[in-house]
Amino acid sequence: MKILLITQHFPPEKSGGTGRPFSLYKYLPEHGVEPVVLTMDSYGKMGVEADVYRARSIMSWKGKKPLFYNSLRSIKVLNAIIPTMDLIWERSAAGKAQGIFSSHRIGLVYATYPSMSAIRLGLKISKKFNIPLITEFRDGLIYEPLFRFNPLSLLWTTRFERRLIAASSAVITIGNELSRYFAEHYGLKNVHTVHNGYDRNDFTLMAAPGREKNCVFRVAHFGSLKTSRARKSSYLFDAIARLKKNDNISSERFELSFFGNFLESEKKLIADLGIEDLVKFHAPVSKKEGFRLLQSDFDALLFVGAEGSKTIVSSKLPEYLYLGKPIIGVCKGNEAARIIERSGTGEVCDFDVASIYCLLKKALSGEINFAPVEAEIKKFDRAGQAARISGIIKEVVAGKEKGL
Repeated sequence: MKILLITQHFPPEKSGGTGRPFSLYKYLPEHGVEPVVLTMDSYGKMGVEADVYRARSIMSWKGKKPLFYNSLRSIKVLNAIIPTMDLIWERSAAGKAQGIFSSHRIGLVYATYPSMSAIRLGLKISKKFNIPLITEFRDGLIYEPLFRFNPLSLLWTTRFERRLIAASSAVITIGNELSRYFAEHYGLKNVHTVHNGYDRNDFTLMAAPGREKNCVFRVAHFGSLKTSRARKSSYLFDAIARLKKNDNISSERFELSFFGNFLESEKKLIADLGIEDLVKFHAPVSKKEGFRLLQSDFDALLFVGAEGSKTIVSSKLPEYLYLGKPIIGVCKGNEAARIIERSGTGEVCDFDVASIYCLLKKALSGEINFAPVEAEIKKFDRAGQAARISGIIKEVVAGKEKGL
């Protein structure tokens, strides 16, 4: 069985958004489902790849300013919609799809959001070739949306979501809260939760048994603080400043290290607070090297969610679960908090300075709850998740063949 997997995020792009599509590309064939991938050409190609079709994207210009696109953006009415789309890629990928269907017997379209262009294209292709569509949401489109809408774009996107869900034979999300929204808002029955996950192959450099204990309690955060979701890092840094002032915590007792890309404003904030000795910023490293460092050099892992969001389950969290280190979760109210608590992998707190301060003190004293539930952690293995998704795909295709 062959499916068309439509995604704008795919290796060699380096982002959390590539994890699910690439895991399906790798692991679905083990379960009798062969993905043919339709993606962007903006990041080049993997060393060896089969059945991966790359279409031209607006990002292909890499800093150039094509007159046609800038002209569209200058029209205010269109500008309300276009920033969340890649119209160049949609048109180019639609042409590639014609060739794919000529060369492959495709039985289903699997479109994954984000991006908006991927699910728009999935809807168009499934209708054109009269094959079932599975839509995957790794972020909310209308419910707790990834992008901000003005009234015009909100109206357009709301109508589009309604059409998309009506045309989808199944919906897959990465969180129970998103699934609940689709089930209740649309009366949808064929909605499934398959969380983000970890890929065991990313942990091949991990050393055992881990670092030797010393007087410095080292905490690490892997990835940038402000990427797809706005996060108020000031709460965290203010809490560390309070820890230093009230408890006389020095660099000989505590260190928080960040690995990733960071804003100058974040670096300025820690300088203004006088905590440069406690907070360290490091350049991005590869996943394998990063996980090796986290496992060998640190005592705990920091997870920062998004205040006021119920749906946040970053792709980073399942990888943290697998690393076997206590998680300090600033994510109360996020779905991520329930995952940390249910898996016994740490403790969570609210987004205010006092709550973060108290949890950091508890972690420093060695009293943070850490009793991993292996059965829960195993649910996030990407290989196992692919097996579950393959079952959903087969059910949808079988239903289509039976005329259901």
